[in-house]
Amino acid sequence: SVLYHIDTSEPCMPPVPVKVDLPSIIKIRDVAVSSTHTLVVSCDGDVFSWGEGRKGELGHGDLQSRTVPERVEALKGKSIKRVACGDAFSVFGSDNGIVMTCGDGSSGCLGHGDWSSASRPRLIESLLSADVTALACGASHVVAVGSDGEIFAWGKNDHGQLGLGDDESEENM
Repeated sequence: SVLYHIDTSEPCMPPVPVKVDLPSIIKIRDVAVSSTHTLVVSCDGDVFSWGEGRKGELGHGDLQSRTVPERVEALKGKSIKRVACGDAFSVFGSDNGIVMTCGDGSSGCLGHGDWSSASRPRLIESLLSADVTALACGASHVVAVGSDGEIFAWGKNDHGQLGLGDDESEENM
């Protein structure tokens, strides 16, 4: 697999794609981007992240940014299949429907029932029985689909984006 990014460091019109250096044996299953960071999942379930890390969104257990892809060791062996990113947080879904999140939780977007942040991926326990099959993020909210078609939403809801019939934010489902 080959992944490209747009290089905006040189003033060229228009910006052109530049190859991202991942280990050559990696086959990419999924990719997600925010305005400040990127996540890639390999077919083997390994997750790589890079970009802004000030809020722990890269999942490496620190608040450091990275300019090249780095494997998220905390997810090794977790069989991650899907990823999604918000503005300063990341969401990881495994092949058995488990969901984990990390990053800035100040909008309730990590789904742990509080407003705390996490620099390592943390399990969303309230979704254990949902067997999540799809994930998507907005800037500060998340929507997940369970195997039975149920929709779960959490995070910032100032415009009714959670679909709950109000504009109150939800820190958990």
